[in-house]
Amino acid sequence: MAQLISLFLVSLLAAAQSNSVQLAPRGVLAGRVTDPDGKPMAQAPVVWFQYAYVQGKKELLRLGSSQVVTNDQGEYRFANLPSGKYFIAAMISLPNVRSGGLSGTGVTQERNVITFFPNVIDPAIAIPVEVTGGVERADIDIHVRRAAVYSVRGKATADSRSAPQVRLELSRTDGVPGPPALTTVRPDGSFEFPYVLPGSYVLRPATNTATLITSNGPPISGNLDVRITDRNLDDLTLQLVPTSGGGINGTVRVEGSDLQAILKLKGTPQLRARDQIFVALREVEQNCDLAGGTAHPVNDNGAFKIEAVAAKKYSWCVKNLPPGTYVKSARFNDQDVTRKVIDTTNSGGGSLEIVISMKGADFEGAVSDDKGELKAGVMVTLWLKTEDSSNSNGGVYETATDQNGRFRLSGLAPGNYYAAALEKNLPTVLKIYPEFLWRFNGDATTITLEEGGHVSQNAKFISAKRIDAEIDKLP
Repeated sequence: MAQLISLFLVSLLAAAQSNSVQLAPRGVLAGRVTDPDGKPMAQAPVVWFQYAYVQGKKELLRLGSSQVVTNDQGEYRFANLPSGKYFIAAMISLPNVRSGGLSGTGVTQERNVITFFPNVIDPAIAIPVEVTGGVERADIDIHVRRAAVYSVRGKATADSRSAPQVRLELSRTDGVPGPPALTTVRPDGSFEFPYVLPGSYVLRPATNTATLITSNGPPISGNLDVRITDRNLDDLTLQLVPTSGGGINGTVRVEGSDLQAILKLKGTPQLRARDQIFVALREVEQNCDLAGGTAHPVNDNGAFKIEAVAAKKYSWCVKNLPPGTYVKSARFNDQDVTRKVIDTTNSGGGSLEIVISMKGADFEGAVSDDKGELKAGVMVTLWLKTEDSSNSNGGVYETATDQNGRFRLSGLAPGNYYAAALEKNLPTVLKIYPEFLWRFNGDATTITLEEGGHVSQNAKFISAKRIDAEIDKLP
């Protein structure tokens, strides 16, 4: 299932007296960032957040490329923003441990900290800024706050020995956005985070190293819940447990054809790097995309290798498939995982065989509203009646209608689906959450796709009012 991570799709509006689709007007937010003494802060990162849905729960998230940097006068500007509500924050970073750090001082520090408009530290009481298409607001000034920060110290151990020198992260678990604090375990196993705001955290190996084989051992895991109130925390103990890790040797083959021939159909040799197929692993709750260094290229012979896989469950996906193709089947250690997660808990690794079919199904049609008028620029969403747990998009596909209100989706896996045209674009994290889309099953068009089949059927239109009613029911 998808997490974090994702952009709002571009909102499109059909011109009433034109055959073209026009972009909805955008807005502008601007302002100035000053320090606690009222002086302009140059080169200060400023970020906007919006509420999105993770596993059906509302969370304040940083979505997409949402950061700018102030100029020498402390001024910032966000242009080309879709209409909506935005939370603006000056992302003042607290430093990580440096040589010497604060070890042994035990002295409470005060530092400039992340500050939300209008000048608050707690995002729960921040005020959203309303963006209206075609309107510029230049009064969103942020006066950065100074607050008490505390140190977190302790020792990491592994099997009664000093822990390997890995990086640790301290991440918020109370919904407050911001990057995790990072530090490296010292040779004697000690660690320190010198400047930490009050709140709830989890202490664990850094995400980008937790599943990698270190220089002196296998992948490691372990976590410790940490609550910081009004004092420094000392003498914490983080127990790190080596996990049985292994590698995955995989193959991708095309049913009834040759992968090299399929790749050549995609373009000239100069374009091949861009058109390369990837296999990606994600933890079950995370988005299965190409970011984060866990997308593994498939070579011309269909082989790929995933090194140092920790013992856990993963969602998986194949990215950048050739047009008209779909993943027909997959087997991990001779077990069918076509629409299931990969479980390395017992094996730690193994073999993954993926079969691609060139007989993807097509679905096309048109969209009209309750008045019978064709709707251009609305998103047509197609979702499986049964969730595809192997892929973090849950078996959800979408496309926008053209200027004539028509749409087409291709390269679809066979199965039973629902289809609907949503008047209101949803946050990515919400619209690929099948449990939310299933709320519209009774309003949607039902279709059945056969391998290599073609279905021509109009998608039912669901109004923004109906969508808002379901969103309001979410926690």
